[in-house]
Amino acid sequence: MDEIEKLKKARDLETESWKDSKNMERIGHEIIAILKDVLKQNPENVIALTNLGAMYSNFAKYDEAFDFLKQAKNLNFIDYNLYHNLGVVSIGLKREREAKKYFKASSTMETNELTFSAYIDFHAL
Repeated sequence: MDEIEKLKKARDLETESWKDSKNMERIGHEIIAILKDVLKQNPENVIALTNLGAMYSNFAKYDEAFDFLKQAKNLNFIDYNLYHNLGVVSIGLKREREAKKYFKASSTMETNELTFSAYIDFHAL
Protein backbone atom coordinates (compact mmCIF):
# COMPACT_ATOMS: atom_id res chain seq x y z
CA MET A 1 0.00 0.00 0.00
CA ASP A 2 1.41 3.39 -0.93
CA GLU A 3 1.37 6.52 1.24
CA ILE A 4 -1.88 7.95 -0.16
CA GLU A 5 -3.68 4.62 0.18
CA LYS A 6 -2.58 4.39 3.82
CA LEU A 7 -3.82 7.92 4.49
CA LYS A 8 -7.17 7.10 2.86
CA LYS A 9 -7.44 3.92 4.94
CA ALA A 10 -6.74 5.93 8.13
CA ARG A 11 -9.40 8.46 7.09
CA ASP A 12 -11.94 5.69 6.42
CA LEU A 13 -11.18 4.07 9.77
CA GLU A 14 -11.58 7.39 11.55
CA THR A 15 -15.02 7.80 9.98
CA GLU A 16 -15.90 4.20 10.90
CA SER A 17 -14.81 4.71 14.50
CA TRP A 18 -17.59 7.26 15.07
CA LYS A 19 -20.14 4.66 14.01
CA ASP A 20 -18.70 1.96 16.28
CA SER A 21 -18.25 3.46 19.73
CA LYS A 22 -17.55 0.07 21.32
CA ASN A 23 -14.44 -0.30 19.18
CA MET A 24 -13.45 3.36 18.97
CA GLU A 25 -10.31 2.97 21.09
CA ARG A 26 -9.11 -0.14 19.23
CA ILE A 27 -9.73 1.53 15.86
CA GLY A 28 -7.92 4.65 17.13
CA HIS A 29 -4.82 2.62 17.91
CA GLU A 30 -5.01 1.02 14.47
CA ILE A 31 -5.17 4.49 12.89
CA ILE A 32 -2.15 5.62 14.92
CA ALA A 33 -0.17 2.58 13.74
CA ILE A 34 -1.00 3.34 10.10
CA LEU A 35 -0.05 7.01 10.46
CA LYS A 36 3.23 6.19 12.20
CA ASP A 37 4.01 3.80 9.34
CA VAL A 38 3.45 6.66 6.89
CA LEU A 39 5.85 8.82 8.91
CA LYS A 40 8.51 6.09 8.77
CA GLN A 41 8.40 6.41 4.98
CA ASN A 42 8.08 10.18 4.98
CA PRO A 43 8.76 11.99 8.29
CA GLU A 44 7.49 15.26 6.80
CA ASN A 45 4.07 14.00 5.74
CA VAL A 46 1.96 16.87 7.02
CA ILE A 47 -1.31 14.95 6.69
CA ALA A 48 -0.03 12.09 8.87
CA LEU A 49 1.32 14.62 11.38
CA THR A 50 -2.01 16.48 11.49
CA ASN A 51 -4.00 13.28 11.90
CA LEU A 52 -1.69 11.92 14.59
CA GLY A 53 -2.23 15.18 16.44
CA ALA A 54 -5.98 14.67 16.18
CA MET A 55 -5.78 11.08 17.38
CA TYR A 56 -3.54 11.86 20.37
CA SER A 57 -5.82 14.77 21.24
CA ASN A 58 -8.83 12.45 21.14
CA PHE A 59 -7.01 10.23 23.64
CA ALA A 60 -6.36 13.35 25.80
CA LYS A 61 -2.61 13.10 25.21
CA TYR A 62 -2.31 16.80 24.54
CA ASP A 63 1.47 17.19 24.80
CA GLU A 64 2.09 14.46 22.21
CA ALA A 65 -0.69 15.86 20.02
CA PHE A 66 0.80 19.35 20.17
CA ASP A 67 4.23 18.04 19.11
CA PHE A 68 2.82 16.40 15.96
CA LEU A 69 0.68 19.41 15.08
CA LYS A 70 3.52 21.89 15.55
CA GLN A 71 5.67 19.81 13.21
CA ALA A 72 3.00 20.08 10.50
CA LYS A 73 2.63 23.83 11.13
CA ASN A 74 6.41 24.30 11.01
CA LEU A 75 6.38 22.59 7.60
CA ASN A 76 4.06 25.41 6.47
CA PHE A 77 0.97 23.23 6.09
CA ILE A 78 -2.14 25.39 5.74
CA ASP A 79 -5.25 23.36 6.55
CA TYR A 80 -8.44 23.97 8.49
CA ASN A 81 -8.11 20.75 10.50
CA LEU A 82 -4.48 21.44 11.43
CA TYR A 83 -5.37 24.81 12.95
CA HIS A 84 -8.64 23.53 14.42
CA ASN A 85 -6.69 20.69 16.07
CA LEU A 86 -4.11 23.13 17.40
CA GLY A 87 -7.01 25.04 18.95
CA VAL A 88 -8.50 21.90 20.52
CA VAL A 89 -5.14 20.82 21.90
CA SER A 90 -4.49 24.31 23.24
CA ILE A 91 -7.76 24.09 25.18
CA GLY A 92 -6.64 20.72 26.56
CA LEU A 93 -3.36 22.33 27.61
CA LYS A 94 -5.28 25.21 29.28
CA ARG A 95 -3.93 27.75 26.77
CA GLU A 96 -7.20 29.49 25.95
CA ARG A 97 -5.68 32.61 24.38
CA GLU A 98 -3.59 30.47 22.03
CA ALA A 99 -6.67 28.36 21.22
CA LYS A 100 -8.61 31.44 20.12
CA LYS A 101 -5.78 32.41 17.78
CA TYR A 102 -5.78 28.98 16.12
CA PHE A 103 -9.57 28.79 15.82
CA LYS A 104 -9.68 32.26 14.26
CA ALA A 105 -6.95 31.33 11.76
CA SER A 106 -8.70 28.08 10.86
CA SER A 107 -11.87 29.92 9.87
CA THR A 108 -10.16 31.26 6.75
CA MET A 109 -8.71 27.93 5.58
CA GLU A 110 -9.77 25.05 3.35
CA THR A 111 -9.80 21.44 4.55
CA ASN A 112 -7.66 18.76 2.95
CA GLU A 113 -9.93 15.78 2.33
CA LEU A 114 -7.50 13.43 4.08
CA THR A 115 -7.17 15.33 7.35
CA PHE A 116 -9.50 14.95 10.27
CA SER A 117 -10.54 16.97 13.28
CA ALA A 118 -9.89 16.40 16.93
CA TYR A 119 -12.93 16.69 19.13
CA ILE A 120 -13.22 18.59 22.36
CA ASP A 121 -14.03 16.34 25.30
CA PHE A 122 -15.37 18.83 27.80
CA HIS A 123 -15.61 16.10 30.45
CA ALA A 124 -11.83 15.61 30.33
CA LEU A 125 -11.11 19.30 30.94
